[in-house]
Amino acid sequence: MGGSCVSALIGVACTQFVHELPLLIPLSVGLAILAMFTLRCLHAPAAALALLIPLGGMVDFHFVLFPVLSNAVLLVL
Repeated sequence: MGGSCVSALIGVACTQFVHELPLLIPLSVGLAILAMFTLRCLHAPAAALALLIPLGGMVDFHFVLFPVLSNAVLLVL
């Protein structure tokens, strides 16, 4: 749950602040992996989530709550 939420938060934050796609994608994925590694919740599919958020152009933080967090909670249950 932690890896997915952290990765989604970083992906949305990077999408809001960086507008150049060739810089945005490696920055969001790299920061997500670094944050997950630091928090000891490394999850490879969550890094892919940090890749898909900029590609989809999702800039709303509500995306982290509804699909990401709710799906992670359902998977754990």
